[in-house]
Amino acid sequence: MWLHGRDDDGPVTEVADPGEEEVAGTGEQIEGTAEKQKEPRADRCVLCGTQSQPKKQTKDEVYQGSACRHQARIETTGPSNGSQDAGLRSRQQSQKRVPNAFVGDVANQEGQHADSTNRECVVFRELLRSRRSAHGSSEGIRAAFLVLRKRLSVYPLRVTLSVVLITQDEEANLPGTLESVVPLVGDGKGEIIVVDSGSTDRTLEIARHYGAKIFSEPWKGFAAQKNSAMDKSSCDWVLQLDADEALEPELAEEIAQAIGANSAFVGYWIPRKNFFLGRWIRHGGFYPDPKLRLIRRGAGKFEEYGAHPTIKVTGPTGRLNHALVHHAYPTLRGYINHMNSYSSSGAEVAVAKGHRRFSFTDIMIRPALTFIYNYFFRLGFLDGREGLLLHLYHSIYVSWKYAKAWELARLNAPENR
Repeated sequence: MWLHGRDDDGPVTEVADPGEEEVAGTGEQIEGTAEKQKEPRADRCVLCGTQSQPKKQTKDEVYQGSACRHQARIETTGPSNGSQDAGLRSRQQSQKRVPNAFVGDVANQEGQHADSTNRECVVFRELLRSRRSAHGSSEGIRAAFLVLRKRLSVYPLRVTLSVVLITQDEEANLPGTLESVVPLVGDGKGEIIVVDSGSTDRTLEIARHYGAKIFSEPWKGFAAQKNSAMDKSSCDWVLQLDADEALEPELAEEIAQAIGANSAFVGYWIPRKNFFLGRWIRHGGFYPDPKLRLIRRGAGKFEEYGAHPTIKVTGPTGRLNHALVHHAYPTLRGYINHMNSYSSSGAEVAVAKGHRRFSFTDIMIRPALTFIYNYFFRLGFLDGREGLLLHLYHSIYVSWKYAKAWELARLNAPENR
């Protein structure tokens, strides 16, 4: 018996069945039944009922071709000539009964991935011949079933990944980000979704080069914009990235293994390597800096938290070992501009939490304590000159945030409206 299956990388292979010649409880061997057919038989998918006409019929290959994405053609219907003997009719009955035990596995997998597109299910792609007992006894059918179950392979549905990003004028960072995810989404394994907010540089051109689905939307805030990007995903899993982040090659392999493991986790935390002025900052709380970025589609949403919204999920989460590479601040000018923007967003969060008055403690003492804690107690000084500048300016960001919170509260006071 020749059984057709599909390797993980796609090509169709043929595997010889060493147990073809001996099947317990099988008496006669049926040969050449396809040659006796005057009219081709239609094939019916056991999952969706789609019928398709075989492309060709030969002695050794009865069922060829499919109009169904499941490519599972187990139950056969259609006209046959009157010369078919009882053996052929018994064979047709066995074809209907024997594979049913396998259908449950496929149906369960189909249900687990019912929301996914770009799926592929191969259930022993072609059943060329099945044996039966001489008198159609239940023992013979059972023996044939055991051989089929031993020899045939049931391949799971392909698990797919959506990589989602929000962008605005990111031509300097975007090529490295998209290039790092190609192993995860290439060859039909996933998709790239970019939600852009009015880029004027080559951001959209670069995204198109990598086959991204591009959506242009006005800025709605960090959390709302990222949720909008995730809502547009259509795959089983969603990987949310910033445009200045890239995957280590080892992380891409680890993600592929994680989403294909059929675990109970609904999300994974990923460590992140932050680079400042070209140096990887290993201390002061900047590593491992875990971020929840990989989740099952629909399992969570971003919640607003200033410039750094976080994903909230319902269900257990796991942790990956390899890291995202965050090329956030290659220059001091870029870092200071980011901190200016982030402090404004942080001020809104601070006001929502009740920080509305001018506080000497928040504007002077809190930043100083932040520097001491991160630079000395969390060993930030081990990162050299870059570490000193990073923690010094980060403490200034804290002062800006609370000063802007006071300013914002004053501007929104009833007497100033």
